Amino acid sequence: MRALTLTLLACAEPADEEDRFWVEEVDPEDGGQMLIAVSPVLVRFSGSLDLERCTADTMRLDAIRENGSVAFNVPISFDATADGFVRFMHTAPLPSGWTYAVTVRGGEAGCADEAGIALEPFYSVFEVP
Repeated sequence: MRALTLTLLACAEPADEEDRFWVEEVDPEDGGQMLIAVSPVLVRFSGSLDLERCTADTMRLDAIRENGSVAFNVPISFDATADGFVRFMHTAPLPSGWTYAVTVRGGEAGCADEAGIALEPFYSVFEVP
């Protein structure tokens, strides 16, 4: 007689949206192009930012090489728009011919919302032709 072994897998319930903080939208979109090199990058978050934790240390704009390494950091400042976006404003037009990465660090040492919920890490790339 053969023994039959059953394995039961339990799946955790997904976290409620109120227990999560994430990037909802980015413009230019991931894999897209910025056709006007003076345009800001727009990032919409799922909640209000904790400005103590969401800084130039946790939100970056970098030019990247083909291998994904950082070629140079683009100095940026931030402000919020009336429609809920945060503008990543660069001080000069972005040089053409580069791929740029928008990175928002999450986790304990990263960006968080006003309730202290850590951001789900975010990474998106776009090109300036």
